Amino acid sequence: MNAARPGSPVPLLGAGTGGSTVPALSEALRPAPPPGRAQGGAGVLPAHRLTVAAFDALARGGGGVEALGVLARAQRSKRMLLLRAIVEEAGDGTTRDLYAELARAHRRSPGVVDDVLAYPAVGVWAWRTLSALTTRGESAALARLAGLVAACAARLGERFTGEVPVRSGLAALPSLGAAHVGGRHAAVRVGPYGTRLVGGHRTVRVNGEGWLGLSRRRAGAATLVLDDVDPDRFPPGVRLRPRLAARETGHWWKTIAEAVELLRRHHPGSAEECLAVTGVLTPVAGPAGIQVSASSRHAFGSIALSVPVDAPGTAVTLVHEVQHSKLNALMDLFELAPPDTGERFYAPWRSDPRPVDGLLHGAYAHLGIARFWRVQRHVERNAAARVHAHVEYVRWRDGALAVSRLLAGRLLPPGERLAAGMREVLESWLDDPVPPEAARTAAGLARDHRERWKPRRARAADPPLP
Repeated sequence: MNAARPGSPVPLLGAGTGGSTVPALSEALRPAPPPGRAQGGAGVLPAHRLTVAAFDALARGGGGVEALGVLARAQRSKRMLLLRAIVEEAGDGTTRDLYAELARAHRRSPGVVDDVLAYPAVGVWAWRTLSALTTRGESAALARLAGLVAACAARLGERFTGEVPVRSGLAALPSLGAAHVGGRHAAVRVGPYGTRLVGGHRTVRVNGEGWLGLSRRRAGAATLVLDDVDPDRFPPGVRLRPRLAARETGHWWKTIAEAVELLRRHHPGSAEECLAVTGVLTPVAGPAGIQVSASSRHAFGSIALSVPVDAPGTAVTLVHEVQHSKLNALMDLFELAPPDTGERFYAPWRSDPRPVDGLLHGAYAHLGIARFWRVQRHVERNAAARVHAHVEYVRWRDGALAVSRLLAGRLLPPGERLAAGMREVLESWLDDPVPPEAARTAAGLARDHRERWKPRRARAADPPLP
């Protein structure tokens, strides 16, 4: 192996052999400098540019293929920067050798390696590993880099031998699946006759007996993955479901397919965005009959959600979390909110007071939710379902507008432009005809929520109703 020399700068994957040491993410991913300033150089990532029109489309709650493509490419650069930072921070020969192997694979087949790098579990692992290295000097998670290299080798049909960690009895290869093996580490061997994991006197072949593969389904031109095995499939803070039974997996895919079809038929723009941004669904625990969900800045491309209840509820959940994913990616490109001052505010969708950036996230997500119900209220055939859709539309339109107005003057310039776009859309919907009964119900629900929140009012600002 022709690894980088210890102590020498580590080039970016696919870049020249030169290159500087890793810059801060905020510096590397900030908006591109004006034309005429130096942009290139060996090992330097390309600038990621959003046109004014694309930014404004995102501000209005949409974005389209152009804007989402920029966000996805910026996330790819973020993963590359994280990897290089991990290698430089670790500073050991084994890690550099693995990175050199990955870099050679990237030069031969960049699309395959980029696909593995884009897998959400890789982002979670990379952030967790770099944080542990820089704050606590821990290096235990470094061993998973071998799994990343092995996954690329397996996809390319090339040889590789290494050792991967075993967590909770599972040795995982990101984007491929996992195997139950014994011990603390498992040998991984990739060759012309397939990929094997060996640990605790047990050998498991990828796609063979004992292999826990990932369930996949086509959705138009996109592929959705159900990941219920990778230990890094989502950051801490949610209760991950263990491996689903076949019957459960069938219910998931049936409901997801119905939700995607609903979006395609009645919300084509949202369907396009959901399939462009979301590649992985991560099952989490939640109350029976209630859909809970989450997204993470470190797991771009993944949505965590509990058992899908029905097609409309799942569809709006996908829309909701894709809004968060878009804003997370945008926050890696632009500073939207100032540093937290400790000031907290009322949010119509939360029981706890929120900081400014949390308010922005909630308002942006509920702009997407309101957009969904604005259309869905004219789609529902059942009378009760139509009333429910009208109520949801009014409640979240008004709540998102109240918060977006509260944010005026509290954000940095890109954030102000974003919030202004949100307000423009939401205000344009105020004259939409709504059945009086639905309007009264929505107003009553909003009042009840504020009344229950009043004990916390002394510690937070309370935005006026629109």
